[in-house]
Amino acid sequence: AVVEPCARVVDFADGSRVPVSPNKVKVMVFAMLAGLLVPAVALYVAGVLSTKVENRGDLHAHTSIPVLGEIPRGNRLNGSHIAVVENGKDRLSEAFRILRANLGTYLDGRGKVLMVTSTHSGEGKTFISLNLAMALALVRSKVLLINMDLRKGTCFSPGSKSVYGLVPFLEGELTDPDQMIASGYLHPFLDIIEAG
Repeated sequence: AVVEPCARVVDFADGSRVPVSPNKVKVMVFAMLAGLLVPAVALYVAGVLSTKVENRGDLHAHTSIPVLGEIPRGNRLNGSHIAVVENGKDRLSEAFRILRANLGTYLDGRGKVLMVTSTHSGEGKTFISLNLAMALALVRSKVLLINMDLRKGTCFSPGSKSVYGLVPFLEGELTDPDQMIASGYLHPFLDIIEAG
């Protein structure tokens, strides 16, 4: 007995020589839209979730705090914290001079004590306070800069003649405040009291 095939051809296959899938035009349009939308959505979400103050507009949008100056980021010369120099034409010296002028106008008889603070280390407290003090001293304003960083103990005046700091005075070990003042080390009108 011979077995007959149970399959038979009903119609022969036909079709075009152009592939049906994938559709190159649809894929390219989708890829271009995704390439534009995904980064836009990511940037929008990053902006909404950001908790940093990036510019003056962010500060004005959420508070009524006056902005007296903006200090640009820049490279310090020779690793020094001092960027303000007499007759300096660079942008840091100019920014600190603008801050000094605006601060004088803003305070105008309201006080002469300033505190520079922030919540995290490395945000520029030492840099701002030292350079603002230098900017004030350069116009012959008598300045006393007190380093209150008792935890980290950054030194404003390395190599100065003062051997005592604020800590021995606060602990009662030192009774003469003149022993802890480093006078004229960085500028004749700038006195410094180190932390300790």
